[in-house]
Amino acid sequence: MISRWSQWPLVRRARQVRAVDVAINAAIGFARHRSGRNAALLAYYGFLALFPMLLLATAVLGFVLAGHPDWQASIVDSSVAQIPVLGDQILEQSGALNGSIVAVVIGVAGAAWGATRAFSALQDALDDIWEVAPEDRPNPVVRRAHSFIGLLVIGGGQLATVAIATFAGITAIPDVAQVLIALGGATVNVIMVGSMLRYLTAANATWHMVRRGAVLAGLAYTALQLVGTTVVARLLAGAQGVYGAFASVLAITGWLSIHASISLYAAEVNAVVASDIERCNDRSVTG
Repeated sequence: MISRWSQWPLVRRARQVRAVDVAINAAIGFARHRSGRNAALLAYYGFLALFPMLLLATAVLGFVLAGHPDWQASIVDSSVAQIPVLGDQILEQSGALNGSIVAVVIGVAGAAWGATRAFSALQDALDDIWEVAPEDRPNPVVRRAHSFIGLLVIGGGQLATVAIATFAGITAIPDVAQVLIALGGATVNVIMVGSMLRYLTAANATWHMVRRGAVLAGLAYTALQLVGTTVVARLLAGAQGVYGAFASVLAITGWLSIHASISLYAAEVNAVVASDIERCNDRSVTG
C-alpha cells in the first residue's frame, strides 16, 4: 500500500535513471520506517533543548568574551540570526552577552535533558532506517554517552561556523565574504551531519557508506540557512494575526521538523545505496 504509487507507469519509466530510483526507494523507506513520525519527535525534543542551549551559550560566551563587544556582536549575528523569526527577536531584546552562573546551571540542565532525549530519538530513528534488531541496539547508558557525543558535534559545528563568519568578515569585500561563509558553512554541515549518520547508529556504517547522505543533507542545510529565514518569516507574517505569539512556536517547530526530515531522508539514501551495493556483491559472488 505504501509503495503503490511507485508502480505507476510514469514513475517506473523514471526509475530507469539510477539517481531517481535511489530517491524513490529512499522515499519508500522513509514511509516504511515511519521516519516522518520520528522527525516530529526529534523536532519536539529539539524545541525543548533549543532555549536552554541558547541560554547556556550566551552565558558562557558572556564570561569568555567579557570586554570584547565586537566579538560578541559577530557571534550573535552569525549564529543566533540563523534561527527563523526567533533569531530576530533575540537580537532585538538580548543586547550584549552577559555571563551568569545561574544561567549556566539552568542552561546545562535543560540542554543536557533535551539534547540527550533528542539524540536518543535520533539513534532510534537511524537504527530503524538501517533495520537494526532491537537486541543489537546499545543499552541506555551507551545511548546517553552517544547523545553527549552528538551534542559535542553540534557545538563544534556552531563554533566552526562562528570562526568562518569571523574570518570572512575580515575581508573588505561583502560578496567575497558571503561566498566564503556559504562554502565554509556547507563544509561544516556536511562534516557535522556525516558524523551523526556515522556514529549515532548501531549499524556498521562507514564514512564511505554515509558520504552521499552527508553531502545531500549538508547542502540542504546550507540552502535553508541562506534562504529559509526569509521564507519562514514571510509565511509567518500572515499567521501571526490568527495565532499571535503561538505562531513563533509553530515556525520554530516546523523549522526543526524540516531539518530532522532532511537528516532522516539522507540516512534513507545511504541505506538504499548500501543495500544495492550489497546485493550486487552477493550476485557477483554467487555468479
